[in-house]
Amino acid sequence: MINSAARGIRAQVEIRHIQYQTGCDEPRLLYFQRLHRGVLRDLERLSQKEENIRLLEEQIALTKQLEEERDKMLMEKGSQQS
Repeated sequence: MINSAARGIRAQVEIRHIQYQTGCDEPRLLYFQRLHRGVLRDLERLSQKEENIRLLEEQIALTKQLEEERDKMLMEKGSQQS
C-alpha cells in the first residue's frame, strides 16, 4: 500500500517537473505529442523498410538476369570453340 502511494506521489512530482521544464500545463498533451512523434517515426521506418525490400528484390532480379546472360555467353563461346 505504501509502495503504490509512493509511486503515485513520484508520478505527480515527475508530471510537475515536466510541466515546469516545458511550460506545458497539460502533461497529457505532452504525452500525446511524444506518442504522435513516435508513431510518425515508426511509419517512416516502415516505409524505409518497404523501400529497402523493394530495392533488394530488384537487385536480386537484376543479378539473376546478369548471371543468365553471362552463362548464355559462356555457352556460346564454348560451342564456337568446339
